[in-house]
Amino acid sequence: MSVIAPPSPEYLDLINEFPLRPIHTDEELAVATQTLHKLLDRSGKLSDDEEGYLNILGDVIRTYETTRYPVRRTSRAKFTLAIIDSRGLSMDDVARGSGIDTATLGAILAGTQPFTADCVAGVAGYLGIDPVLFGERDSDSWA
Repeated sequence: MSVIAPPSPEYLDLINEFPLRPIHTDEELAVATQTLHKLLDRSGKLSDDEEGYLNILGDVIRTYETTRYPVRRTSRAKFTLAIIDSRGLSMDDVARGSGIDTATLGAILAGTQPFTADCVAGVAGYLGIDPVLFGERDSDSWA
């Protein structure tokens, strides 16, 4: 029968600083994040107990953030329009640069025609972004 080794003093210090339990408030999140950054600053120089604590703390933070601040899904069209707008481009610029007919691109961005793989490749290529950012091939949403 194996025996679990007792926690190190460094681990107990971390537990006293921020106990590994669910986060319930943004104030607790701030303390957890500060502790996380303190450990990340020492990355490569952590004991096994500190590494374990860091991994679990990251999971605790992620659980709170994804529950408290969920990422809303948006359509490929809205995603694309946001990028076009942020770069000060026109739909004609994107159509010309991606090799897609302006009317076709307009219909796609209006949501009346689906994005095709060729359209995603053309628009992504022109905008200089990874096509993966457009989401699943058979989905109209991007997360």
